[in-house]
Amino acid sequence: MKITFVCKQVTADEKLKALIEKKIGKLEKFFRDDAEAFVTLSRYKKTEVLELTISMGGTLFRSEVEGESFYHDIDVAVDVIERQLRKNKTRLEKRIRKEAFASPEYAGEQIEEDS
Repeated sequence: MKITFVCKQVTADEKLKALIEKKIGKLEKFFRDDAEAFVTLSRYKKTEVLELTISMGGTLFRSEVEGESFYHDIDVAVDVIERQLRKNKTRLEKRIRKEAFASPEYAGEQIEEDS
């Protein structure tokens, strides 16, 4: 996974970047190698905002977290992305299951015609 950092009105040290890469690395098992992660760090007055956007194959997963520390915000952002992944996976599984039950009705009609 390729990770890109964008800093607005704040500078990110190597320790913070290494921590963010480690936390996002936990999500790599859900994505292929061609996935891209964009991390935007910004500060407005006393609030720090972390935006995490992961794109893969036309699908976007995005979270935006406001807090007092980027170290806490990255944990929350990764949890939000994991929740979105779980929700998307179940939605796809339900769609596949519904389509699987549509074909037996058609097969029953063919049997009656052959008799």
